[in-house]
Amino acid sequence: MVKFCATLAPAVVGMNAVKLIALLASHGIPAVVIGGIAMRLHDSPRVTQDLDLSIPSSSSEAAIRTLYENGYVLVSDVTDTGATVFGTIEAALDWMNTSNSGSLTLIERPLPVGNTTTCHVNHNDIRVESQVDLLYDLAVPFGRLLHEAEETTLTGVRIRYASARHLLLLKEARQDRSPADEADVAFLRARLAD
Repeated sequence: MVKFCATLAPAVVGMNAVKLIALLASHGIPAVVIGGIAMRLHDSPRVTQDLDLSIPSSSSEAAIRTLYENGYVLVSDVTDTGATVFGTIEAALDWMNTSNSGSLTLIERPLPVGNTTTCHVNHNDIRVESQVDLLYDLAVPFGRLLHEAEETTLTGVRIRYASARHLLLLKEARQDRSPADEADVAFLRARLAD
């Protein structure tokens, strides 16, 4: 099996993602990279800009607080024209505690949000590379992902990413697989067969 070349890691992971992982770790929030960036860390040709992280469900409130304190807002809805975001930590936490979604999408605060409970942000004002999806209700529990996670270090930051086996299990468990997901499944099956 070809191992990931760490010299390519900054281009694959992106410095915004590295900063987010470091930020969460500095607040005691463990995270495992999953999704497109984890695929890239396994040498997949997948192209992605957002960051998908698995976190323990017990850390979801701390993660929201940490990200809000560092310029991020929680997305509650996406439309053709943009996204609705929560302007306050309290509104975000209320939504998280009542939605039972198992995942949270946050974006860098594009404009001053103020104290409004929610506001609409146009797509043109959203930097896709600032999007972070926090997932804590997955087919593979966080503890297992963390136990088998592979690691690399970028600019002094320890990056844990899901094993190819766990990525495959996560992809296969999706009910709404996209063509990109199907390509990921084929790539992971071939990689694990080597």
